[in-house]
Order: sequence, then structure tokens, then C-alpha cells
Amino acid sequence: MKLLVSQKLLFPIVILLICFTGLTMAIGKEKLEVAVFEGGYGIDFNQKVGEEFAALHPDVEVEVWGNPRVGEQLRPRFISSNPPDVVYPIGPAPIDVWQLIQLGKAYPLNDILDSPAIGADGTFGETFIPSLLESGKVGDNYYLIAGNNDVYSWWYNEGLFEDLGISVPTTYEELLEICEVIKANGIAPFTFQGRYPLYMTAGFLLPFAIRVGGIQALVDAENLVPGAWNNEFFLKAAEMTQELLEKGYFQDGALGMTHTESQVEFLQGRAAMIPCGTWLEAEMIEQIPEGFRMRMMQIPAVNPDVDPAIVGTVVNYWMVPADAKNPELGAEYLKLLFSVPNCEKWVKEKMSLTPILGTGSVAESEALLSAVEVMENSSVVFIEPFVGWTPWYPSLGKVIDDGMAALLNRDISPKEYVDTIEAEAERIRNDERIPKYTRQY
Repeated sequence: MKLLVSQKLLFPIVILLICFTGLTMAIGKEKLEVAVFEGGYGIDFNQKVGEEFAALHPDVEVEVWGNPRVGEQLRPRFISSNPPDVVYPIGPAPIDVWQLIQLGKAYPLNDILDSPAIGADGTFGETFIPSLLESGKVGDNYYLIAGNNDVYSWWYNEGLFEDLGISVPTTYEELLEICEVIKANGIAPFTFQGRYPLYMTAGFLLPFAIRVGGIQALVDAENLVPGAWNNEFFLKAAEMTQELLEKGYFQDGALGMTHTESQVEFLQGRAAMIPCGTWLEAEMIEQIPEGFRMRMMQIPAVNPDVDPAIVGTVVNYWMVPADAKNPELGAEYLKLLFSVPNCEKWVKEKMSLTPILGTGSVAESEALLSAVEVMENSSVVFIEPFVGWTPWYPSLGKVIDDGMAALLNRDISPKEYVDTIEAEAERIRNDERIPKYTRQY
């Protein structure tokens, strides 16, 4: 006796089998979720790395998403202990990664850093610029990976320097001499992003203090050593900044300029120099006149007994949340993203430097290569403490930046400025509720 099955009955059975098989395959796959801040560099590169990760791990489904306010969207997910597997939570509403570390919400990255590097000899951790790697360490564990390496110094108009017959200054005295020549030719020696005083904090106060008292001057200040913010080093730095102001070496009206307005002034040749990070060229690419040659210089020496070959860099951080469903996959994604091959691609595609040693040498921009030269010839690459999205002590950064604006507006003296900073540092130092951090170079 034959068992007859009608076509009407057979069709839904086949569909159910197909759906069940697909569901089984989906259930069998692990998922990697990557959340990224979408800023000027977009998220296309991260998505390409996600595709590469999926090809290397066919048993893993990869989702890479992002937008300009990713931090804001991630906050409720951290509260509910359901974060993505790896995050870059910076932007206008950033997540305080340092607070997450204190709350035990960050996954230690020691193991992945000790694993073999991709596309390079040694371990993954050994491929990093040491100071950038160490900046993500708290206690005995590495919790954060530097997501960028925006070297910060002074940019100058090379063509203008040649036309005026002046050279890049190597000492503060030489700086004053060339500023006088530039000013005499009707050009502002410096412009700056006055609406955002942190550009001047990073461009003048901190590097001047370092060149007076050495890198330990900054280390002591960051580590909240009593009296470090209003000692002779920072007072001299504030006085030097004031001297440049009083000599008329800062462009009139710069205090009211946005970052892009002041940068246009530089690109149009109305100012010879400007403090900024390596994002300058990429940010202003549409406004750069044909033939314009911007180059980065090392900030001149002040104290002959102090090595001036020290440069800062702006760093923001990636993190693997401890409560993620697949933190191990999140760590593996970071290893692939910051592999030497991918970092070299990033430098070429995005005109931006990475925290990985040697990758800047593949830059195709002469401007960016000049920054690479400054960095590679520096004995110390220090972390700019107040320019990134999540500084250790936000209130201290605000006092420093507000005070810089007041100093440039001639509302306070250098002594009043540094005393105000030290008062806030003392308040933080004595508040046991505020976690304290230390750094050493």
C-alpha cells in the first residue's frame, strides 16, 4: 500500500524544514556587536574590518553600527548590563570609560595584548607606541585601547616662511625673532581657535611648562602633586603665553573664532602658525588652497637643560565591556582592527595616524609625514590630558580652559591663572569620592 502525500501538504512541510534549518544555523552562530562613534572619519573602515572578521570567523555574525551620538544610545545598555561586545563611545555625549573601569564594567585586555600580533613579529601589545598602550592601563590591567594618535603641536606655512626668509625656530628666543619679522610684514604670527580654549592649553600652557621644567612638570601636575599646577614651571608657561599676547603675536579677533574660522585664517596666509592636531589637514581638505604647504614643527626649547623633543598626542579609547555577551570576540576584533596591515590602510585612507609603531611612515601626505617626523624624533610622546572626550578630571580641565580664555582676554594675571588651577587640583585631591589616577613616562 502506497502512502500518498498531496502537493498541498508537502509544500508547507518543505518550507518548515527550510526555516528550521536556517534557524538552527543562525542559533549556532555567535554574534559580535561593534558600536562606533561616527564622526569625520565615518564608520566605513570599521565595517570593512567587520567583514574581514566575519570572513576569518565564518561561525560569527558581525554587526558594526554607529552614529554621532553613540555614547548617548549606549548609556541605557550599560545600565541594563547589556552592552555591545566592543565600543568606541566618544562624541558629543561620551561615556566616561574611567568611571566604567572603577565600576568593574571594563573587560581586561591583558590576554589579547599578550597574544601574537597580526602581520608583525612579537605580541600585539608590543606593536603599540608604549606611552599610548600604557595610557589604557589602570592598576595591573589594560582596559582601554587608544583608538587614535592625533599628534599635537604647531603647524606653520612653509611657503610663507620661505618667502620671508625665516627658519623654523629651535629656541624661544628664535621664536620671538621670527614673530617680529612676520608681524612686520603685516601677518599674524599665530592664530588660534579661541572659542575652544583647550587648543591653547594644549598648544602653549602644557608644552611651555614641559620645556621649562621637563616632562616631570606635567607628570606631577597630572598626578595632583601638591603645588604642581602653580609652581615656577606653570607660572613661567603662563607668563610666556601672556608675553606673546602682549607683543601682538596672536591674531586680532582670534579669541572669538571657532576652530574652522581660525584654521581658514591660517590657510589663507593671514597667520603663519596655528596650534592643532594631525586632524587639521583632513578636517580642512576642501579649504586648502592649491600649492599650500602646511608642516608641523616641534615647539621650541625654553630651558637649555630640558630636552625639547617632547610632543603631545590626543587619544580617545576603545573598550570591551565586561558585561558583553562575547567579550573575547570584542577583544579579537580590536586585535584585527589595530593590526599593522589595517593600521597602514587607515593611515592612507583617512590621513590619520594610529597608535601602532611604524604605521605612520606609509602616509602619502607631506603634511602628515612632517607630523610623523616630529613624533618619531621625540623622546617622549605624552598624552594630552584635557583634549580627549573623557579626561580623568573634567572639572579641572574646565578650570584650565576657562582660565586660559580669561588670560587671553586680559581678565586675570598669570599668577591668578595658575593659582586658580591649583585650587581646583587641591579640591579634587582632597575629595575621597573622586577616583585618582597616576601616570609616568
